[in-house]
Amino acid sequence: MSEQQIVMAFFVLYLNTVVGRLAYVLGQEKGAEDERKSRKSLLGVGTVWRVGDDGRLYQVKEDA
Repeated sequence: MSEQQIVMAFFVLYLNTVVGRLAYVLGQEKGAEDERKSRKSLLGVGTVWRVGDDGRLYQVKEDA
């Protein structure tokens, strides 16, 4: 292998690493959002609540 081929191989490996890491991070964020939505739909688990001025609990409406 020539030096140019080795440099090209390392460059391709670097690009694959960058693309893989980007896909991992974006997938992780999407997965966390989907998990929260599914938990919220199961008996209200994961729902955000606030205490009103009258002492009662109120569900916080979140934008989907």
